[in-house]
Amino acid sequence: KQKILIYLKWIITLLIPGVVLLTPSNELYTWEMHQFLAIVIFCIMCIAFEFFNIMIPALLMSMGFMACNLAPLEIIFGGWANTLPYQVIGAFVLANVLEETGLLKRVAYWTMLKTGGTYRGIVFGVWLAAILASFMTSCNAFVVIATLCYGICKSLNLKASPETTVIFTAGIMGSITAWIMIYFPAQMPFLITAGQSINPDFNITWLEFLFDNAPYFLISIITLWVLTKIMKPAQLIQGKTAIKEMYDSLAPISISEKKSSIIVLGILLFLITGNFHKINLAWGLMFGPWLLYMPGINVGTKKAIDNINFGLIF
Repeated sequence: KQKILIYLKWIITLLIPGVVLLTPSNELYTWEMHQFLAIVIFCIMCIAFEFFNIMIPALLMSMGFMACNLAPLEIIFGGWANTLPYQVIGAFVLANVLEETGLLKRVAYWTMLKTGGTYRGIVFGVWLAAILASFMTSCNAFVVIATLCYGICKSLNLKASPETTVIFTAGIMGSITAWIMIYFPAQMPFLITAGQSINPDFNITWLEFLFDNAPYFLISIITLWVLTKIMKPAQLIQGKTAIKEMYDSLAPISISEKKSSIIVLGILLFLITGNFHKINLAWGLMFGPWLLYMPGINVGTKKAIDNINFGLIF
């Protein structure tokens, strides 16, 4: 059955791009567009069906564009000529180092202790912890927050249920969708470039982006409050003891955590004060995280770099 399923997936993956290539061309829907769509669809299907590591279809897409001569090389690989990939790599390194040192977990557990151990307190504690972790890592803490949510549900013996759904939703709203209001290196260059195509002087700073999209805070709070009213647990949840046990299980705060905290605060200060120093904010994430590897600091590890998902960057 497994082999049949794999064959079926490959048939679908090849069939859809084949249909695209066989559709008639015209002045608007040119043969080059056929090729472009076929290559993109094939690579997306490979990712969706998990045939390979995500980096392979990402490279295949660029090589397909080159093989079909759809664009000059400077356009195909133009993304590597701007700050975007280097910001994303820096953000991944920062998130991985903070996870290794345990600083993200410490901040998350401490936040949830302050919001109480009730069901609603846990939900808003997870959301607030995710928001803080997103500020610290420029929205790259989603793996840590997912692990945190799972650990909380497991420690409270919560099975798959409406209340666990709400807890994970709080984590998602505070991490994955937090890029709506928090500087996210994978989207900001595109937003600024799009704005400059209309107004060459257009720019937006870290604080401006945060304040302009601040209503997301209120939307998140109202949404989670409504969800906790609608999806009430079958029995009373008192999780403060379990959360305190998880917090107490952490080792005493280390020198590495203190050094990491200083670097993170420095990066945040650089981003927040963009209106005053007028330096491109990209430099903060392009160079800031690498300070963790400098002599005298030595917090970053080889593992933090090895764990970067370069497939997502390509």
